[in-house]
Amino acid sequence: MITMKEELTEKYPLCNSKRLIVALIGFIGTLNLYSIRMNLSVGILCMTNHTAVDLMDNHSFVPKNFSNVTKTSCALLGEEKAKDGDLVWSKQTRSIILGVFFWGYLVTQIPAGMLVQRFSPKWILFGFMMLSSLSVMFTPLAARTSVGFMIALRVICGLCSGVWFPSIYQLWSRWAPPQDRSLLVGLTNSGLHVGNALTLPIAGLLCEYGFAGGWPSIFYTSGLFGILWCILWAFLIYDTPSDHPTISDGEKNYIEKSLCGEINDSNKNVNICDLPWRAIATSKPFWAIAVINIMFDWNGYTFITSTPTYMKEVLKFNMSQNGFVSAAPYIGMGIGQICFAILCDILQKRKILSVTRIRKLMNCLGMLTPGLIVVILAYLKCESRYLAVVLLTIGLSATSALFVGAFVNHVDIAPQYAGLLFGLTNTLGAFTGFFSSYFVGAVTKNNDVNSWRIVFFVCSIIYVAGAIFYLIFGSGKLQSWAIQNTNDSNNFSLLNKDKEKEAEC
Repeated sequence: MITMKEELTEKYPLCNSKRLIVALIGFIGTLNLYSIRMNLSVGILCMTNHTAVDLMDNHSFVPKNFSNVTKTSCALLGEEKAKDGDLVWSKQTRSIILGVFFWGYLVTQIPAGMLVQRFSPKWILFGFMMLSSLSVMFTPLAARTSVGFMIALRVICGLCSGVWFPSIYQLWSRWAPPQDRSLLVGLTNSGLHVGNALTLPIAGLLCEYGFAGGWPSIFYTSGLFGILWCILWAFLIYDTPSDHPTISDGEKNYIEKSLCGEINDSNKNVNICDLPWRAIATSKPFWAIAVINIMFDWNGYTFITSTPTYMKEVLKFNMSQNGFVSAAPYIGMGIGQICFAILCDILQKRKILSVTRIRKLMNCLGMLTPGLIVVILAYLKCESRYLAVVLLTIGLSATSALFVGAFVNHVDIAPQYAGLLFGLTNTLGAFTGFFSSYFVGAVTKNNDVNSWRIVFFVCSIIYVAGAIFYLIFGSGKLQSWAIQNTNDSNNFSLLNKDKEKEAEC
């Protein structure tokens, strides 16, 4: 027997729908967000005068002008000319500059989650992303002025970027019917992998062949792209289906009926102090998501900020090759994101697995697979550079399963507070951004494979611990504390939904 929701789903498919447009614009926005975050990871390698830094580390006199020097590499690549930049930044300084983004990023997570409960996620996101794009365009000026100015600008960029996920998840709580949720949110989040995949090779090419002296063009291009996206967002996106001027009545009714009982507009006027803070703080499913966020972010930020450095120092790829091989894992993640989203949709629509079991399956794939692979990676040297790239690609591709696992789980357990919950969990995760970057910089001072082995062992332990914790405490069920302030009929509907979910388990 076909249920009303299944009939509506068939009548108003994703193809040519407004919710698909929201997903596509969100995809481009996430791509832009990670381009802004990632561009410095490559740019900083060609901004730095490595010859001067090496001489300073050896307590040698640093002359006024430095010529390019020849460095020894693996026999497979032979010797290559190492191109120096114009900034004398030590490895510790570079680690701090890469990490301070997360100082700003973690500060705005919870405030953004509160703001989007009461005000327009669309316009909050527009304002902060426009400021973030402008700050990126000022990066060359800041870098050449002082380290302090550069640090301040990266903190501002982090502050603005921190608004993204609480806002986009709050938007999806109004736009994503449960039947389409994995695919829509998965498509939006896949932009982060594509953003990394495109930014790395493009930044590598701009380093060598770009305008304005090479590396500055990375930031001018990225900032301009962000500004153009903001204009697109302002004209095409609306906070709710009801606000959209050209959505069909059929699609609007389908979305609203699918979300009936999950969202209550009266909560927009609820005082912050009246939110269910105690219930959230004692919720095991919430902490399961938070732990995955923390564990994944430590490893994710380790790879985001350090992959180009690893490719250069250990695997000995030159600058132009570095961008392309560093991008390979993120291309795999982008493909994996879509594949896992489709798989989740099939498993849910055909009722093969409950939502809880789907989320746990995806988390096991996304944490245990890379947890094993990074141990193997720890023992590979530059003679096996291409095998290392393949393994890194497989491992990071598997982590994309998390984006249809724990990272969509906020909307499952508490759609009413999805933006707030993501702000909370992402704040906890963002703390690791600075520390992981600094940890890698401190451990890998010698630029050798043994130092990087420690980094990979720590990553493996974190992956496995996160998988076990979520397997025990994770859930895909709507939580009782997330259905406050709804009328009796809605509560009755939700009670029936919970019983159906329990039956599926």
